[in-house]
Formats: sequence, C-alpha cells, structure tokens
Amino acid sequence: MSDVRIDTPRGITLAGTLHLPAGAAPIDLEVSTTSEDAKPPQARNEGVVLLAHDFLTDRHGLDHRLDILAAHYRRAGWATLQFDFSGLGASDDDVVTLGGQVEDLQAVTGWLEMLGFRRTGVHANGFGATALLLARPQNVQAAVLVGAVVGPQSILWENV
Repeated sequence: MSDVRIDTPRGITLAGTLHLPAGAAPIDLEVSTTSEDAKPPQARNEGVVLLAHDFLTDRHGLDHRLDILAAHYRRAGWATLQFDFSGLGASDDDVVTLGGQVEDLQAVTGWLEMLGFRRTGVHANGFGATALLLARPQNVQAAVLVGAVVGPQSILWENV
C-alpha cells in the first residue's frame, strides 16, 4: 500500500491510496512521477481500477464499502487507486463542484497512465459517476457506474 499525492492543473493536491495486487512488481513513485529526465514508463502487466466516491464521502466510501470493493478487485489481480476528490477527505481544501471533480478524474487517470498503467477501469459512485460521465478520460477502457446523478438534485444542507 502506498499513500500518494496527485497534483491537478489548478494547483490542488489530491490524496489517495494505491494498492498493488499480490505478486505485482513494485512502483517507485518518486522516480515515476517526479523525474523530468525519466524515460516513458514500461507498461504494467496488471490493470488498475480507480474507485471514485460519492458526494461528501471520501476514498473509503460510506461504511468503508469502497475498501471492500477494492480488496475484491485486488484479489482478481487488479491494482486499485482510491482517492479523495478535492475539498474532501485528506485532499487539499477546495469548493466541491462537479467541474472540480471532472478535473480531478482527468488528473488522476493521467497520473495512472504516467505510472505505466495501460488498462484502466473506473468504479464510480453517485456524483463520482456523474463526474466520470462528464470527464470521459480517453485512457479509461471500462467503467462501472453506480447511482449516477443525471438530473437536478436538491440537498437540504441542514440535514448534512
């Protein structure tokens, strides 16, 4: 397990946790993501599933459901990345907007590609699923969308 920090183009740093499946070659995150002279990364053998959480939760999901899903993906041989959208969890503080979440997803999928992942899937919940529909990252080959919000939503803030 590696706690990671991923920078977005708007200067926000996202927090995440990258897990590799059993038997996967390790990743040197310092060399892979910070060296300007680094060679293009060799393609990783395993694919990766990015888990995108719902509104006002974090990378673990409600009642740690995303942790459970991630463990199942890893048992099936996939690496997993769980991250906190900007303004939530351990990511930098920011106003939570759908546009920000779209940019966050694009930054995270680009970062995974920079690490050498060529087979990328996303498992997204609620507003995370809505953001994925809008982001349409080109390097994502498969998506599982759970409860995407596709119409107007009213939130009673006094109940939050």
